[in-house]
Amino acid sequence: MENWTLGGINGFLVFIVTFAGTITGIIVLLKRIGNVIFKPVNVKLETISIDLNNKMDLLDGKLDKVDKNATMNYLVRCMEDLDKGVRLEGVARQRFIEQYDHYVNLGGNSYIKEEYERLKKDDKL
Repeated sequence: MENWTLGGINGFLVFIVTFAGTITGIIVLLKRIGNVIFKPVNVKLETISIDLNNKMDLLDGKLDKVDKNATMNYLVRCMEDLDKGVRLEGVARQRFIEQYDHYVNLGGNSYIKEEYERLKKDDKL
């Protein structure tokens, strides 16, 4: 360190600053190139994502409709049996009640509810 002169130290500092500036310039350049290259890809991915979300929402709606119809069919079948005097006991009765609650949660609320209340009132359920 005793051989260091002010000019040598100055030259070393200039080298460090220049090197750091070069690295910074390369990073900025790479970011700009990356934006040019990847921006169209990101836009396309966003478009695909939006389209996929729309299709998933549509599919969810269709599955809910199928679920609601299948549950309604099960309830109607059981209600017809109850009207004929068949008693639901134990697990079968519990399953019927669970399916009725599920049907109501799906937004079903029509003659099924009226029939359910009538069966409860008539002590058939």
